[in-house]
Formats: sequence, structure tokens, C-alpha cells
Amino acid sequence: MRRLRWIGLASATALVGGALWVASASGVAAYQTTVTMLDNDSLPPSQGFDAGRGQWGYGPDYVVVKKGESVLFVNPDTNRFPHTVTSIALGEGGPFSNSLTVGTTFDSSPTREALVQKANSWTLDTASLEPGNYSYYCRIHPWMVAKLTVTE
Repeated sequence: MRRLRWIGLASATALVGGALWVASASGVAAYQTTVTMLDNDSLPPSQGFDAGRGQWGYGPDYVVVKKGESVLFVNPDTNRFPHTVTSIALGEGGPFSNSLTVGTTFDSSPTREALVQKANSWTLDTASLEPGNYSYYCRIHPWMVAKLTVTE
């Protein structure tokens, strides 16, 4: 009987301790999604095909955030090139209109001077985005493509 009391007391203590930890930890640090821009030493497209370009991209290449959360895009100092985070959307007329609009929803670098240089970052504030799915790419390296979903 005495052993059962100790087991019950230990369980209750663990439960109370866990509840206190959760209560104290909530709101202490805000969650921020981070996406890393990835590049390598492949040749530029003007110099022909290079299979190494397939290793370029955004990591992760699919992110889900709640409306109002921010997404931090990091171009690490180990990269060689600047990058952009530029939205892509179908133009008016739907999928058979053969037109895309770029940069109308969000764009880290609307000018050449605003490129996300290596060892720098850019933050996307999703507060102005409607819930939905968004695609984006790098204007300089158009094979770098990724997706973002904003939820309620």
C-alpha cells in the first residue's frame, strides 16, 4: 500500500511540474520560421547546363505559417551569390492564359540594390497576406522555387 502512495505522489508531482513548466514557457519566445537560401559552385545558365543547379533552392522548400507570423529568409555567409524572394502568381485568365505575375504579392528585392546579399537576411511579414498558397522564386536564379501556405 505504501508503494502505491509513492507512485501516486510521484505521478501527481510530475503532472503539476509539467503544467507549471508549460505555463511558464508559453509566450516566452515567439516562433519564427526560418528558410535558408542554398547555392553552390555551378556554372551560370549562360555557360550551359549544369546538373549542380538542382542543388540550389530554399530549405525547407515548403512552409506553413499562421497569418501574422513572420518568415525569416537567410542567405548564409557560406553562399557565393545574392538572392531574392519574389512571389509568383498566375496572371488574369487562369492556367491557360500563359502569363505569370511576379513580385506583386511580396518581393525582397524590387531593385538590384535591394538584393539579399550573402550573410544577410530578409523578413516576410504575413500580416498583409490573405490565407492561401503562395509560390516564390529567386529572380537571379529562376530554378530556385518554393511554396508558402498562410493559414488563419
